[in-house]
Amino acid sequence: MRSLFSLMKIKYCSLDVDNFNQKVYNQGRAFFVEFYSSWCGACIAYAPLYKKFALDVQAWKPIIEVAAVNCADDKNSRVCREHAIDAFPTIKYFKYMSRGKEDGIRYEGNKHELTTLPLDVAQLVRDDWLKQRPPQWPSFDYADNSSTVESLWQLAGPEAKLLALIVEAYPARVTWAEKINFAMDKRVHTVLLSSGDALAKSLGATTPTDLPKFYLYVKGQELPVFLSEAKITWQQIREKITERLIAVGIERMAPSAVTAPPVVQQTEQTITANWNPV
Repeated sequence: MRSLFSLMKIKYCSLDVDNFNQKVYNQGRAFFVEFYSSWCGACIAYAPLYKKFALDVQAWKPIIEVAAVNCADDKNSRVCREHAIDAFPTIKYFKYMSRGKEDGIRYEGNKHELTTLPLDVAQLVRDDWLKQRPPQWPSFDYADNSSTVESLWQLAGPEAKLLALIVEAYPARVTWAEKINFAMDKRVHTVLLSSGDALAKSLGATTPTDLPKFYLYVKGQELPVFLSEAKITWQQIREKITERLIAVGIERMAPSAVTAPPVVQQTEQTITANWNPV
């Protein structure tokens, strides 16, 4: 049975009863899994949006991978029952090093809102990191309140070419998303600052209504090459970082989103799942 996503020619992690446990459990990354049915009208309507979300966060794969399983395929009935899927589409977050179905957390946010869905996922990842501290994941903590631009460059690795400072109040979901996006790119050192820090104050980032604010430094330059005038989204920050990497001629372009087709607005809708007894 063909999946909704194969019809749209999207590369994604396709799960089924044969590979679900092997791919999702005991892995050094988290998973965000949609349980859907290819005959379900709500799932068909949602598929383009989920595709756009998957493309938007494709650079996050080393930390969290977007996946899907088609419960309309008879062979997958067991895995969908095992995960207590009672409506379509249902999305679950599986934490770092998940060991079984009990580690799957049902996503209760607005899956149709693409401006907040990545931020919701970023918070799930950060909360996961707070409990487990995966060594290969970035730190989601605030920088030391005595930090300076010079000290932050010293903390960055030798390959760091850009220093991205983001001043954001808790929960710092925009910064968390940025840290995930560039987690494996050693050219970019992303730092989370509190508005109460001396450095944030010196930058003038103290007005709560203006946060988050973003300052981008290039190694060897004293002043930021970009600073946001007001609130900024994580996608805008990612775009500015990517533009700067290209502008300064740094090899290997940073990960960025692929443009997806426009998505028709869709209201929240689910279809109840009815499983036949085994």
